[in-house]
Amino acid sequence: MKNSIFSLLVILTCVVSKRSFSQEDDTINNNNIELIIESQFYPRLNLNIIEPSLKWRILFNNNHILRSNWSIYSYNNKREILENSGDGVGYVETLNQNYNITIGYEYVIKKEKLTPYLGFELIAGWGKIEEYGSRTDSLIFISDLNYSSKIPTNKIGLGIFSGIDINVFEDVYIGTEIGIQYIVSHQKRGEYKVEDASSTPPSLSVPIEAKDIKQLGISGVGVIRLGWKF
Repeated sequence: MKNSIFSLLVILTCVVSKRSFSQEDDTINNNNIELIIESQFYPRLNLNIIEPSLKWRILFNNNHILRSNWSIYSYNNKREILENSGDGVGYVETLNQNYNITIGYEYVIKKEKLTPYLGFELIAGWGKIEEYGSRTDSLIFISDLNYSSKIPTNKIGLGIFSGIDINVFEDVYIGTEIGIQYIVSHQKRGEYKVEDASSTPPSLSVPIEAKDIKQLGISGVGVIRLGWKF
């Protein structure tokens, strides 16, 4: 899998380099540098997901862009667990939070209203996965039982993508983007704690083993991009 993605990146780099050298005379005559700030929105309605994102794009010579994307992914879900034949209520709360940074390159094909582009990027991130159970073991109501688990995470990866900008006003555009990403996530050694008032001793701590997760998937599905040029 890694070899396939590496081959795609090599091919993409060769294509970009060939087009860059073939247009060298044009780019020498236009040395303007533009700073572009972009926000992105994803269709996450009613899913308890918050995903703010800010992208910086530096445009060189009308055709080449260096970019960096900063984003936060935050998922929060809370569900109740009712006591059978009683009034007791417990709950389980799941928290998943990640901070992501990417650094990448775009080759831009400028047109009057539409600006298509393609490129690649390196991806890094870190975060945590947490779960809290109050008056439950996560399945049934237990009045004197609480538990929690915490797992730190980090990840690295790479992606290739293509997108399009549509100029709305002179310095404002909207757009979308789609790509393929290969991500290796590392879940560090975590901890699972149980507090049971009915047992002796009343608390228990169990380590959670570290593990790696490898994923190849599509990125940017449904994203709406809004950018300002300075």
